[in-house]
Amino acid sequence: KRIVNLNSQKKGTGEHAQAILSNSDYNGIFKKDVLCAFENGMLIIEYDLPSKSVFYTIKEYKQISSSNEVIARNYPDSHLKTAYERALYAISLRSIYEVFVKDKSSKIKATTFNGYITEKNDATGLPERRCVMSVQVERDKFMKINLAEVDPAACFKGLKGVSASKLV
Repeated sequence: KRIVNLNSQKKGTGEHAQAILSNSDYNGIFKKDVLCAFENGMLIIEYDLPSKSVFYTIKEYKQISSSNEVIARNYPDSHLKTAYERALYAISLRSIYEVFVKDKSSKIKATTFNGYITEKNDATGLPERRCVMSVQVERDKFMKINLAEVDPAACFKGLKGVSASKLV
């Protein structure tokens, strides 16, 4: 609600950031749903992160020559869990980076990234939207990071980001 209220009051930087993140290329793997608001130098991002179901589970296909049958071999669950969590941390860092880099006038002094996941609640059987990660960082501190060389989870936590103990 706060994002919607801020957006209705102030147009410009928040809408620009929202357009940047909505058009960020992830090869069509997941549908992006992003809201941004800007107030007093702070950009607030509410980002609906992809569910685990959009990730590829098949490691390889194997053809059995005697029966001409093709069998799919899946990645182990532990590999999928690790890859999924790494991807969510990377999406958060990439999103922050993109808005800082494309803000040529340096209006955005800091960013708060809140990442949400919508999944079925096993207790109710209904979809539930939960914030699973949040980080706030100043432009100067973030732009000193060499993102090409970091572990996304370690970087996120190094920025004093908080996340659910299990993102899966």
